Amino acid sequence: MNAIRWIRITLMLALVAAGSVYADDAAPTWRQLSGDQQRVLQRFSEDWNALPAERRQRMSTGANRWLNMSPEQRQQARGRLGKWQQLSPQQRQRAKHQFNRYRR
Repeated sequence: MNAIRWIRITLMLALVAAGSVYADDAAPTWRQLSGDQQRVLQRFSEDWNALPAERRQRMSTGANRWLNMSPEQRQQARGRLGKWQQLSPQQRQRAKHQFNRYRR
């Protein structure tokens, strides 16, 4: 029984390690970003490679989304960001809660 337990623990640790290696491979380094993506994400250039892999992946996806927006869509996105920044911390928390509740 004890040997089976250790085998399970070892396998779980191996899977976790393999998953983190895969996540790092999936997230682009600064040099792997396109020139357009680098321009959109310029303010993160110095710290990019130190960011967690998941965050780099989300940000590169967001940069692609931004690059594919029309000028009107970009203006709308800027307006929504401005409204978000004007919310109090409590209002932001409530909005996040509502978003997560309806996202499921």
